[in-house]
Amino acid sequence: MNPFVADPHWGWWIIFYFFLGGIAAGAYFVATLVEMFGHEDDRPLARLGYRIAFPLICVCGALLIVDLDRPERFWHMMFQSHVVHQALDEGWPLGGWGTMLHAPMVKWWSPMSIGAWAIALFGAMSLLSFIASFRTNGFLARLLGRNWFGYLFHIIGSGIGFFIAAYTGVLLSATNQPAWSISDWIGPLFLTSACSTALAVLHLLGRGIGQGTRERLERADVWVLGLELGLFLIFLASLGSLLPVILTTWQGQVLVVGTLVAGLLLPLVLHLGPGNSPTLAALSALAGGFLLRFGIVSIAPALLLAPSEEVLINAHRLPYALWQVQLLLLVTALLACAMPMLLRKHWRFDVGSTLLAFVASAMVATGVAFYAFGASDWRFSPEEGRARGGGVGASFFNHPDHVEPRSKILKDAAP
Repeated sequence: MNPFVADPHWGWWIIFYFFLGGIAAGAYFVATLVEMFGHEDDRPLARLGYRIAFPLICVCGALLIVDLDRPERFWHMMFQSHVVHQALDEGWPLGGWGTMLHAPMVKWWSPMSIGAWAIALFGAMSLLSFIASFRTNGFLARLLGRNWFGYLFHIIGSGIGFFIAAYTGVLLSATNQPAWSISDWIGPLFLTSACSTALAVLHLLGRGIGQGTRERLERADVWVLGLELGLFLIFLASLGSLLPVILTTWQGQVLVVGTLVAGLLLPLVLHLGPGNSPTLAALSALAGGFLLRFGIVSIAPALLLAPSEEVLINAHRLPYALWQVQLLLLVTALLACAMPMLLRKHWRFDVGSTLLAFVASAMVATGVAFYAFGASDWRFSPEEGRARGGGVGASFFNHPDHVEPRSKILKDAAP
């Protein structure tokens, strides 16, 4: 058992929240793209995306509430309880409105508070889009349609939705849990996975969309899966010397092998192989998206049960000095550069578009390599410049190799 870090005790409620929240955000984003840039015959796909987003984000809110130790106090994250009680004593809603207006609170420094407000705002905006998708000729549908206000509304809604999809991964990276804190790529990985799983759900539920829309949806799915594959390989590389320890656990094997095979390679083969099977590819992408969330959430508690010395020794090594990590980064860069040529016919690119996609991929691969090898020199941290405390710290990187925990229990137990 690791003596420096406590198990967060995140279970199935949080795993399903990560999974369904990503689908909701991705569906709203895809619907917004179709609304702004799609053909007229693509509009049923946009309406389907709005109809998916709202129910799923409601389920996500319920999952978070159930996961609380005191579910009935969930509103305390958004409102000051003592102000609410004071307004109720003043007779709210018949009176006390002046007091109640001071009840909402936003703790910008608290991920929990920001996340709660983001879910509430996204739920409200997705509700309006949900209603408009059913009353296509109503006032709300015209207001949120193809006009400047509708575009602005949906762009803001997509931004909030993507914040929900990505901030969970960033939140994990900001903790002191093993595997979570060592990588900066969980947030971007969750973001691309949100798109791929949303496209999969849209394909499975979009039986009424036209053939042309379905073909464009499949091409978009291949593009997103390729991007997610590259990010997943970068994520594995960012784990560095901790990756061998992760693979010794069954949770780590689910994360690495399950996501890579079921969620990324198999869908690409089903899309691009001789027997094109987009439905099976969609099911496989959904399974892979779930395995990704399950693996990432469960790997940290599993590592806490690993021998501390083994984890500490691997965590202290320079991650990018390992040839396995360098090989993963090289494969990722080559894959990014080769993707435009490999998928030229599938994407129906001409020579100019293929060349432009190749240059963009090469620039992205160069940026990733620069970040991977040089990020430690320029990465910003809120703790920058702060004097080190007297304790050993909770991070694997913030204490000496040999540590004697300052514990009264251990001291009293010593002979």
